[in-house]
Amino acid sequence: MQFTYSPYILPLAAAALISGWVMVYAWQRRTSPNAVSLAIMALGITQWSLGYILEIAGADLTTKLFWGKFQYIGITFTPLAWLLFTYFQTNQGRRPNHRIMLALAAIPITTILLVFTTETHGLVWGTIDIYRAENFSVLNVSHGTWFWVHFAYSYLLLLSGAVIILRGLGRMQGLFRGQAAALVVAVAAPWAGNVIYLAGFSPIPNLDLTPFAFTITLVGIAWGIFGYQLVSLSPIARDLL
Repeated sequence: MQFTYSPYILPLAAAALISGWVMVYAWQRRTSPNAVSLAIMALGITQWSLGYILEIAGADLTTKLFWGKFQYIGITFTPLAWLLFTYFQTNQGRRPNHRIMLALAAIPITTILLVFTTETHGLVWGTIDIYRAENFSVLNVSHGTWFWVHFAYSYLLLLSGAVIILRGLGRMQGLFRGQAAALVVAVAAPWAGNVIYLAGFSPIPNLDLTPFAFTITLVGIAWGIFGYQLVSLSPIARDLL
């Protein structure tokens, strides 16, 4: 594999460091019902950001293609982890049905398998080449049928999580209401970044703004952690009392 420096990897590196910190912080507090799913979501964002760093830094098509595929492990499971996190956040003490969770994971798993074999069927990516600009190069692909299935499904999971949070606002009090507000801000940023990228409005053609937008997501989560004890048992205990 061959790599070259690009200034665009710096904000992605910052996002990866922030999400890595959130992952460690949440995992250390895994006795809280929502902490494990938050750690998984942060792990997915970290893996996505690192994969995109190495895609941008890749100097040849083979390197970029490998790391472009690698990202999809985080890309596909981050929305599912978000849905689980919002469920645990608003249904303290309840466990989701394991069969339902396995069913929800079917499309992400299928997407990953299809991504790593996309050259043979073109269901995720059709044509694959490199877009180059000054100090920047990235994969340039056409999207196949399954990509849009994955796209719609991921947005459905993100939207479902946002709805869960908004519906829970009515019965939340004190710190919980502040937590929900932080989470709504956190999930809105990646939607905006992804829509701008897919609509072709990115300031730099073919630069996916979604991983950059997840920096805002993680800042929102950090706001919830520091300002509203997002993964602390204290507000849960007060609410139950």
